[in-house]
Amino acid sequence: MALGGTWPESPMLETGSSVTRSESQMTLGHEHGVGSERLEGICRAIFAEVQAWQTRARAHEATAAALQERLQQEVRLQGIYTERNNLGQVSTSFNESSLNFKYEMLEKATDYFDLSRKIGQGGAGSVFKGTLPNGETVAVKRLFFNTRQWVDEFFNEVNLIKGTRHKNLVKLLGCSIEGLESLLVYECAPNKSLDQFLFGKGKVQSLNWKQRLTIIVGTAEGLEYLHGGSETRIIHRDIKSSNVLLDENLAPKIADFGLARCFGADKTHLSTGIARTLGYMAPEYLVRGQLTEKTDVHSFGVLVLEIVCGRKNKAPTEDSYSLIQTVWKLYKTNSLGGLVDPHIKDDFPAKEASRVLQIGLLCTQAPVDLQPSMAEVVQMLTNIECKIPEPKQPSFLTSSGLNLASSGRSYGINSLISNALTKIKGSYTSTESSSSNKTLRSEELKPK
Repeated sequence: MALGGTWPESPMLETGSSVTRSESQMTLGHEHGVGSERLEGICRAIFAEVQAWQTRARAHEATAAALQERLQQEVRLQGIYTERNNLGQVSTSFNESSLNFKYEMLEKATDYFDLSRKIGQGGAGSVFKGTLPNGETVAVKRLFFNTRQWVDEFFNEVNLIKGTRHKNLVKLLGCSIEGLESLLVYECAPNKSLDQFLFGKGKVQSLNWKQRLTIIVGTAEGLEYLHGGSETRIIHRDIKSSNVLLDENLAPKIADFGLARCFGADKTHLSTGIARTLGYMAPEYLVRGQLTEKTDVHSFGVLVLEIVCGRKNKAPTEDSYSLIQTVWKLYKTNSLGGLVDPHIKDDFPAKEASRVLQIGLLCTQAPVDLQPSMAEVVQMLTNIECKIPEPKQPSFLTSSGLNLASSGRSYGINSLISNALTKIKGSYTSTESSSSNKTLRSEELKPK
């Protein structure tokens, strides 16, 4: 080795250093793997604990929500039970009258409300076909009161209809007010409702022209009786095809008086909350909420157009017109004959059909002051010599809003919805406040 040179590395030292590094790396790798497993295990444990906590929290929230809902339901039911307790005198009066039916008897009459006996469904309950012990077939309307409004509608219907007697009004045979669930018992209309004949899937049968005209005239006569056949005028407020029942001879009977209102001869109108079905609703009633006989006249006019044309008065869209708009446009071109339901198989009298459609337009024309009374409508329908006036343009509910033909004013759809909601809320609030401070008395259910 030369002075000033470098010493060569020892092979043994190099080998030993290599082994030492390898062992160190293995030791560190092993410790790192163990640490990773421990960390992963800790993370899994924490994640599982968080999941368990979230599950317990959700269960707690669900339980709390269920308890809150149950509490609210109990409060609602307690209010109804309280209302029921206030009706002790009414219950006694019914129990002592021919209007009372035992709940157990009506259960048996309907095979305990078996679904095979269900013949109708409404917003406030279901209708079942029943057979009384004497063999009489009846319709039992089953109501479950979960709001004060339905309680009001039940007793309103009993109060109004039990004092009415007309061949074209469904006859109320009685009711049961035992317990929370209440029942109304009517004469049975075996052919169900008109809408099933006009619009039902797989129509029961096609109505010919004579049958349709009979239904139109009979419904008009029933409304004429309600509007002026007794000391108190009654406005049905929900005339539509599903509320016209048909008996074994397909004669019409107006049903469902839950929304009806009555007032004396000294009043011109009532201010009420918006109620009823939009397609049949008078536009002026939708805007102002003022209830008069003309509210029913407009609905009847829509019903006439539907019966003759076999079409629903659906809400208009950007691509289609409502039925009222369509009839009006064809009336202006003297083409009403082409609107008659093509399902009518016999040769219908085109002139008579056009005349009836013209009467329907008269009932929907604007302003409402020009609309005929139901007495005048009956006269025009039954007296061929009666001259039919030229109708004015109806107010149209379009896809963008409402156009009042009488004033030329337009209402956007948003303002209409806001207006309707305000009136509904105001009506419900006033009903609630008056109901909470008032006990219904038995004399309130006497015929008027």
